[in-house]
Amino acid sequence: MPGGDPWDGRTLEWATPSPVPEWNFAFLPEVKCQDAFAVEKAQGKAYKIEREDFEDIELAPKSWIGLTIIVFGTLLGFAMVFWIWWLAVLSAVALLAHAIGLGFVRDEGEIIPADVVERTERDWIAAARQGQCTDRTDEVSARNRGFSARITEA
Repeated sequence: MPGGDPWDGRTLEWATPSPVPEWNFAFLPEVKCQDAFAVEKAQGKAYKIEREDFEDIELAPKSWIGLTIIVFGTLLGFAMVFWIWWLAVLSAVALLAHAIGLGFVRDEGEIIPADVVERTERDWIAAARQGQCTDRTDEVSARNRGFSARITEA
């Protein structure tokens, strides 16, 4: 469902395609209120490319530090609560060794070229603008194409 807004959402997470690309937004959105995407849709500004200065996007390098902290931190906490000192020492040493080891890794991350960002954004916007709205009664049927129709009756 490339449109990314199946329930006529109000917030920015619905302003992206589904699945979301690695970089989330081609341009940082200007947020001036809580429901910025709803305001854009109401003003007819949603699903439009208003800028042409696409730039390369630099992604942060991938890292195992989160998983390491979860695993060894949990083991360390478990060992400290139940006085399993050998496991506490082993977990603390593993955490420290991994943190020091990451200091020697020279991963510069990934750079997504501007032409790829532009092509992906334009393809998504074209698909989103061509999407057919689904009536609320058809949301659970095969006719659902991922865009909700606005509720007009009170």
